[in-house]
Amino acid sequence: MGSERCIRDRYQAARKAQVPEDALADLHQEILMLAYQLGHWELALHHAALIFRTRERVLGPDHPDTLSSRNNLAFCLRSVGLSLIHI
Repeated sequence: MGSERCIRDRYQAARKAQVPEDALADLHQEILMLAYQLGHWELALHHAALIFRTRERVLGPDHPDTLSSRNNLAFCLRSVGLSLIHI
């Protein structure tokens, strides 16, 4: 659980420092990966959706990072038995 605390502390510090949204999305990505590895599918799904919405808004719908985050969102949805048509 040390990794979770470290990432959470970095995220809170970044928010206080008013880090740009796309940089916060990178921290959400770390949380997503950790949650997924630990089998916390709903938490991973939550962060995947945040990342996708942020990157779509900040970078645009056709940016490679946005498309990658959309793929990650679809993967997380599949892990909880859903698909992109459910959202």
